[in-house]
This record gives sequence, structure tokens and C-alpha cells, in this order.
Amino acid sequence: MMNIKNYPDSIDLLDFFDSEPVFIDLSSGTYSYQVTDCLGINVTFTFSVVEGWISAEVKIGDKKIQYFIVEGVSEFSIVKDVMAEYISVKTLSIDRECKVELKIKPNIILNISSIIR
Repeated sequence: MMNIKNYPDSIDLLDFFDSEPVFIDLSSGTYSYQVTDCLGINVTFTFSVVEGWISAEVKIGDKKIQYFIVEGVSEFSIVKDVMAEYISVKTLSIDRECKVELKIKPNIILNISSIIR
């Protein structure tokens, strides 16, 4: 099991999501944030510091349209560039490279790529 060693602090996450976590489990270091954009698309972003995973679930209304979980996460960050602000997660293992980007303003955009090496 791998811990997430580097991740944004609670103030940076509050600023990014414009809300407090909707779920916290301090024993496993699990935090869940939820946001809905102006188009009614909802994303729930969850991570476990102790267990080293992140997940995201995207819904429109009650209908789930996308869900994923990435294990073996050692760090993630909030990236601010000229075009946008987004959460960036990169993992690298012996046989796979995974990259996740989650943008929530002005609309939710979730990019996931996984390359088998």
C-alpha cells in the first residue's frame, strides 16, 4: 500500500472546489469533495491519503456517466496555468503510466489517460 505523500492542503482544496469536503474519514485520511457546474454536471472527487488512491464519479442528474479509481498514487497537485486551474494526478508503475486532470471551472472536464508500457 502506498501513501499519498504530497497533496494540496485543505485551504487550497477549499479554494479549488469552493466548498468543504462532503465526507471525511480521519482514520483512513479519506476526503471527498463534490461540485456541480452550470450545465448540471456533478463530479465527486475522493482521495485516501493512507491507502494511496483517488477516484472520481461524474453524473448528470441521477445518471452516472463515468467512474474511475487510480491506485498507487503518491502525489497530486492543483496546477494553475494561463488557460485553467485543474487537479493533476500522475502515477507511474513498472507496466503502466496514468494521468488524470480534473477541471471544474467554468465547466467540469475530466481527462484520463493510461499507457501500458
